[in-house]
Amino acid sequence: MERCIPNGFCYRDGIAKCERTEVKGTKTDLILQGIIPVKSTVSLNVSGNGTVDLSLLQELVPSVQINGHVDFTISARGDFSRPVTEGQIRIVEAGLSSS
Repeated sequence: MERCIPNGFCYRDGIAKCERTEVKGTKTDLILQGIIPVKSTVSLNVSGNGTVDLSLLQELVPSVQINGHVDFTISARGDFSRPVTEGQIRIVEAGLSSS
């Protein structure tokens, strides 16, 4: 049995799969894709990269002004219990102040 949602996420035979999915918004651009073995012995293979606007966090904490963005490239591959991870996360021009 396969279950999919419109943005490219599927689950079949114990494997969660995300086809290349792009999320775009104001100052935000993400690309995600991969395979996650939920109940399977296939190898983990996931990656993501993009830019996220930190002001999105203000929805969670309205009393705080947040600016800047995060640029990232990350991946995880191999055995799900001991994956090989690689990547870089860069916080750019970030600021925080309370009202």
